[in-house]
Amino acid sequence: AENALPYIDRSVDVVTVSSSDPAVLTEAHRVARHAVVRFAGNQCGAENVYKLAVDWKSDETAAELPTTSIVIPCYNQIAYTEACLSSLQETLPRNFRGEIIVVDDASTDETPARLKQWSRIDKRVKVIRNRKNSGFLLSIRRGARAATGEILLFLNNDTVMLPGWLPPLLLIFRDFPDAGAAGGKLIFADGTLQEAGGVVFRDGSAANFGRGDYEINALLYSFVREVDYCSGALLATRRALFKELGGFDTRYQPAYYEDTDYCFKVREKGYRVYYQPESVIIHLEGISSGTDFSRGVKQYQVVNQEKFLEKWSDTLKRQPARPDYSDLAAWRALAIHSEIEGVEKP
Repeated sequence: AENALPYIDRSVDVVTVSSSDPAVLTEAHRVARHAVVRFAGNQCGAENVYKLAVDWKSDETAAELPTTSIVIPCYNQIAYTEACLSSLQETLPRNFRGEIIVVDDASTDETPARLKQWSRIDKRVKVIRNRKNSGFLLSIRRGARAATGEILLFLNNDTVMLPGWLPPLLLIFRDFPDAGAAGGKLIFADGTLQEAGGVVFRDGSAANFGRGDYEINALLYSFVREVDYCSGALLATRRALFKELGGFDTRYQPAYYEDTDYCFKVREKGYRVYYQPESVIIHLEGISSGTDFSRGVKQYQVVNQEKFLEKWSDTLKRQPARPDYSDLAAWRALAIHSEIEGVEKP
């Protein structure tokens, strides 16, 4: 339609319009989450005089949050795990209902003793310890099996939560009944953008949208939108759906691509994956697995791309080709596509 905006329902906080056309106002109200600002200008002598009117939408700040199980796998690196837990204590809202499940993958440092202390201090913290080192994927699967919350929320232990991060993420599942999974905005410790949702390409490769951008609050990264996947460093999903879909596929042991694969299973089932820009955390990428693709756990990112490509070969034919990184227009176009081709929505 001529007046249609390229945004999903209730995905922009405030929409401003200068038209009184009913069709334009209807579209503005569809997209706006909190308010629609209407303004009109009139010539008064040598000056333009503007009149403003605000249509406020219902206040939802006191909404009850669903019960949530936060699952954090860890192996050694106790300082990072404690920083993560401290940030959770500081930022979880008063109306948080749930648990924090830390899965210790047979750590050999001070992790077991320190986690025992955390569980005594904060009764929401529950510690599970693997008898032998099982790897990232099996650890989070074990944490998910022990969870009791309506929502499963996976966090890496090398993350630090920023104020106000949780409620917007959880309310995605109330505001969008077709939401099967959701993630937020990840930033590096230096303040640059790490991820504003993920994009998967025809060859099975993937990209963090906006990676490296200094303008982390640019409009392109500041509205709720549908994405191909969200990183498992911050990934929420309905626990019932996670169980129905078999959780993270064990073919991707020990790590990498299990989050992308899960989001593809969510989409195949007819649900959507959403990016919520108001949920912001710091992710210290590379702390656990390094950054060298030729050794250690990191090498499985290359190995598992091939497994992912083989499993989803038919679906990937409908994905876009990877654009030239210098072609900003092509990247911008990827940010506003809201339909997943070939997947029927409920």
